[in-house]
Amino acid sequence: MYSYVLRNGQKIDMDGCVQAVLSVSEYPLHFLDLQTGNVCVVDSIEMLADWVQNIEDNERYKEITSFDHNDYADIMDEFLENIIKMMGGKELYINLKKILNTDGWEQVVTELKKDAEEWVHAWDQYIHDEAYDLAVDWVMNIPGENVIEKFDGCDDCAICQTMEEEKTDVDSLTRAFAKQKVKGLDRLRVFPKNIFQLKIELSGSQPLVWRRIIVPDNYSFFDLHVAIQDTMPWYGSHLHQFFDVSPYTNREYTKIKYPDPDNEVYLDFSPGIKIIDETKTLINEFLNKEKDSVWYEYDFGDSWMHKVILEKVISYREDIQLPDILTGKNMCPWEDSGGLGGFYEKIEILKNKKHIYHKEILEWAQYIWEEYLGEEGEVYINTLTDITKFEKDKVNWSDPDEELKIFEENYE
Repeated sequence: MYSYVLRNGQKIDMDGCVQAVLSVSEYPLHFLDLQTGNVCVVDSIEMLADWVQNIEDNERYKEITSFDHNDYADIMDEFLENIIKMMGGKELYINLKKILNTDGWEQVVTELKKDAEEWVHAWDQYIHDEAYDLAVDWVMNIPGENVIEKFDGCDDCAICQTMEEEKTDVDSLTRAFAKQKVKGLDRLRVFPKNIFQLKIELSGSQPLVWRRIIVPDNYSFFDLHVAIQDTMPWYGSHLHQFFDVSPYTNREYTKIKYPDPDNEVYLDFSPGIKIIDETKTLINEFLNKEKDSVWYEYDFGDSWMHKVILEKVISYREDIQLPDILTGKNMCPWEDSGGLGGFYEKIEILKNKKHIYHKEILEWAQYIWEEYLGEEGEVYINTLTDITKFEKDKVNWSDPDEELKIFEENYE
């Protein structure tokens, strides 16, 4: 949603700048043409000889700063800590960390390509984001060149038009959001055409935590949020959002979330990101055929990421209860347990009475979960740490309309 413009009005080729930053070899070299905004590529030392006169005597060209091997190693270390450790599990994290320390970041990339979870795509996205940030910092600080950061916005969007006019106060944004919201069509509750069989997988969980449910195809994404909360179960005490594709492996994606113009979490104007209202968007707008999928994130701190896969499309019948849970496996992690890494660590501490933090974690767990388990001693600990446990008969379905009213009251 942003472009970068030279003082002569020419737009800078930011994609070319990002590719330049990612280039770690001696050649090619990359230069930004301060007259055209284009990125010039010098493929070899022989080609460089033809450029020497212009580059040395003319300030028209500026060599673009790129990552070196140390930068890549540092970024890979951050990636392992922030993504793999959280989403991929402790074992994968330890193995890759060891490879990084002994064989270097390039060997880690090789190992990522072998992994069935395709974490290499997450790495590609992560390094691309880092390169984009460096490229922006570089163009905004070119000596003697006053580069302008221009907000492009979205077509026919009241919020983006308000931002372009630099009206960023809360009142202006609230009015713009209200104007944009009424452009959406209010959908009447009607009989669905089909029933969707969905599989919900908690990404990175080991063993995999998953549920299989059926819902109407005219559910809104907020309705689906409620169904996921009920079936895992989570307890709705944190924010959530959907993505049309994996945010770990794609730079451009659509966020589908609750509209809250007063919350900076909602007003995300990052390049390539579109945001739409989950209360006015039906799941059949993104899920149409078998194997289509969306992503659901709950709790932006612990970042519980779920993949929602459309397994079957079934013709609607009035005698089929909706929503319904068909089956599932393994226990949903505890709320506020620190993501997958923190959850599994607490499980191991609870199993080990001699652990220095056993008493502390047990007291925390009992305080959180006593109302659900109500048992004490060994039985209590065994029950609490049985991560293979899931009882579908205990799933209780909430009314999405009532949950939406509660949600709206919390945001007033």
